[in-house]
Amino acid sequence: MTTMQLNAEMLRSMSIIAEDEGLLKRAVRYLRKLVKEKEGQ
Repeated sequence: MTTMQLNAEMLRSMSIIAEDEGLLKRAVRYLRKLVKEKEGQ
């Protein structure tokens, strides 16, 4: 998958969970974790 395809898939997935605050919070927590891992490299 290309970067553009991955971005599109992520945005599609986010639009599905956008109405559920609990799921959005979980997604944000996980994304923060990924950013910390990336910054630690």
